[in-house]
Amino acid sequence: MSQSPRRFELRLSIPADPTYRVVATGFAVKVAEYLGCAEERASQIGTALERTVNQVIDGASADAHVEVTLEATPGALTIRARNGPHRAETTCPLAE
Repeated sequence: MSQSPRRFELRLSIPADPTYRVVATGFAVKVAEYLGCAEERASQIGTALERTVNQVIDGASADAHVEVTLEATPGALTIRARNGPHRAETTCPLAE
């Protein structure tokens, strides 16, 4: 059975330091654009990634890393963030 070329999973490990969060946010925006989102919707998905990561970094040490997963399924992009035992997940519809 063949899979849709738009179904995939991307995993990133980023430092918890907010300086590096822009990299993951940029990836989320580009993934959303690749999946066919308009610029405004893609930007909203980038913001959703930032909120999701913020949920798991409270109290994180300076050398901590956040594991971020972007999983595209038909019609949605799921964002997962993990920092040690702290986990958060957000699912964003690709169309408004």
